[in-house]
Amino acid sequence: MSRREDDRMRKEKGHALPIALAALAVGTLLVVPFLHITGTGDAASEIYRASASERYASEAGVEDAIWKLTKGTLAEQMPGSGDSTSYAMDQMINGMTVEVSVTRDQVSIASEDFESGGWSGGTGWLQGWQHEGNAAVVSDGYPHDGSYHLRLRGDSGLAKRPVDLSSAYDVRLHFWAKAKSFASGEEAHCLISPNGSDWTTVETWANGDDDNVYRFYDIDLSPYDLTGQFWIAFQSEMPGADSYFYVDSIVVLHRFPNSTLGTPSDNFESKGWTGGTGWLSDWEHSGRAYVTWLGFPKQGNYHMALLGPSGYAARQADLSNRQNAKLQCWVWPIAFEETDHADCLISNDGVEWLSLISWTIDDNDWYYHFIEVDIPQEYLTEGFRIAFQANMSDWDDFFMVDDLHIVGGPIAYEIVSTAGSTTTRACVSIVNGEVTVHSWYTERQ
Repeated sequence: MSRREDDRMRKEKGHALPIALAALAVGTLLVVPFLHITGTGDAASEIYRASASERYASEAGVEDAIWKLTKGTLAEQMPGSGDSTSYAMDQMINGMTVEVSVTRDQVSIASEDFESGGWSGGTGWLQGWQHEGNAAVVSDGYPHDGSYHLRLRGDSGLAKRPVDLSSAYDVRLHFWAKAKSFASGEEAHCLISPNGSDWTTVETWANGDDDNVYRFYDIDLSPYDLTGQFWIAFQSEMPGADSYFYVDSIVVLHRFPNSTLGTPSDNFESKGWTGGTGWLSDWEHSGRAYVTWLGFPKQGNYHMALLGPSGYAARQADLSNRQNAKLQCWVWPIAFEETDHADCLISNDGVEWLSLISWTIDDNDWYYHFIEVDIPQEYLTEGFRIAFQANMSDWDDFFMVDDLHIVGGPIAYEIVSTAGSTTTRACVSIVNGEVTVHSWYTERQ
């Protein structure tokens, strides 16, 4: 199909949707009534008639799937991320059988956790890792997840691997990385290439980024040329003997635009208990709980401080219709004794609480540390509450929290509907029964 025809079809999609919705609402067949305007005098008009009939039929399949997701039981058939199901529409549309497949979002294209201990593990790649110089899959250096991760050293360490992205869209590259003991001028890079020859640097680590703490990176690959042999690489330029760069938990995936919650969050720069975004209420607090500038905040000028023996702060947010949610924040235990602990708690009702994570004397090293922990799906409700509680024995014991975020995504779906030789693909997200269409396009095979 030509670009001009594709553009015309995109523009006319808005006219087809009301027709499709009305037809589906009354259970009738979708027959486009104005096809006669193309005429029947030559072969070209007959080709247009056929392609338009297929296009409207395939788009009807997408509308049918949306209805079944919001009003029917289709969503129940896909309880987990990456689950999928297929069906044929109950009625023929314009004389054609319409085949529909639906996949729940965050669909992994390729992944690698290095747990194979070598260069050929993971799934979805075209081939194993190609590596040069001082590149190794190792167990030392405290992997982010599991027992192994990628380590690069020296001024020529390189690991690269290709993946087929020729039919992909809205593609993200996710991975965890950390740098250690970089000298001035030393760098590590994440690079991409559409052909293995022309490379673009999409992330760089330099002196100052080398605190040996794993951090999450989310790279949008959509602006680049997504080819059938798209390369992802990591490279070291650190000649120092004590310089290290590590990578773990790599995932290439479809991700829907604006799927990151971004909220609820609070960096405490409001100087009080009402700041941040995405919450249903202000912080409830009791005991020795403060928003303060004292004690060297991690970000900005203020952070939350809970002091022994009973500092407490809690807040409510609506996390219904969300999935894959994580708590991300920076924490700093100070002067804990043997029996002291601080806890992060979550609840659905403010009565029954689950300890999500706890900090003890073993975490007490006088530095802020980044925390990321999964929030169980059963707690992602409209009554969600999060709390931090100090359980320290002395009045000079402290627990600091800063730059708090709850990240995740709405439940979303990829819908593929085929009628004849025409396929319509759509990505939609659903929050509280409301549908947002992120992408929609139709193509002929």
